Amino acid sequence: MLPHFPPPPPSSAGWPLWLDTCRVEDSALADAYDRTPMPYRAGIKQCLALCQSVYGESPEDLLHATAHSGQGFWHVLRESAAPWALFAVTPAYRAPARLAAAIMPAILARVPRIALLCLGGMPHESVRAVLELAGVEDSFIVSVDQADTLLRELQAQQGRQETPAAGRLCLLHDGNALASLRLAAAALGIPCMEEAAPPRLALDAAAEVDSNALIFAHGDAGEQARTFSAAEELPACDACFAAPEHLGWLSAGLPLILGPDMEGCWLHPHLHPDFFRNRARTAGLHLPATDFFGGGGYEGAE
Repeated sequence: MLPHFPPPPPSSAGWPLWLDTCRVEDSALADAYDRTPMPYRAGIKQCLALCQSVYGESPEDLLHATAHSGQGFWHVLRESAAPWALFAVTPAYRAPARLAAAIMPAILARVPRIALLCLGGMPHESVRAVLELAGVEDSFIVSVDQADTLLRELQAQQGRQETPAAGRLCLLHDGNALASLRLAAAALGIPCMEEAAPPRLALDAAAEVDSNALIFAHGDAGEQARTFSAAEELPACDACFAAPEHLGWLSAGLPLILGPDMEGCWLHPHLHPDFFRNRARTAGLHLPATDFFGGGGYEGAE
């Protein structure tokens, strides 16, 4: 018996009409881009390019079918991009490197609708610059209640599709400012990634780190970065900016080590394009017409 292929993923509808009244004006995005010094813009572009180099680009729709009569089954795996992805920040969030490193996997996963939500006010200038450089056209200023309503409407919209598919939510903030959205996503069954505290950064004293570029790219994390020398024990950290001669001995046990001139770069340890992909598997019996399998079942079956 041949496999019955699962239906294609649902088409992606637009954002709810009411959300357009919350849109960040194009002029605010363009102004942020213009006001960002060219070396810092280059750092964001470098971060986007690093993500593309590390992860590559996914196909829009991937179908993998297997029929194995010896094992008695056929199965089909369909993988496709999530229908939408929301990135929620607060006006105080000013870590463009980490925002770029969160958005780019969604772009590489071929998510058709990507938007930034800023809860309670205008997103920081550096955040708006990321949206311009990454080509994200949709950004909105919303209240907590509006964000909650949006999640519910998007989930209901997908639930009306013949083949429902979950969207994705990424929360980038410090503390509990977006905790209500995390809880709402959990209640609705929306996969959620959260950065609720800035990463701990360490600076190799032998590395020529541009502190201003680091602070622009990572905000509070850049300001609080700890410098250490080769004679000292590496401080507890989530990432290290290292001199070329120390890249080798620093590699053990650290999730991320970045070399020279990469102050504007970042890779989230648990956020990849796979996070933004939905998977559905279909399986059935595939039994050869032999005496052993007579009747369409295994020996001993009733």
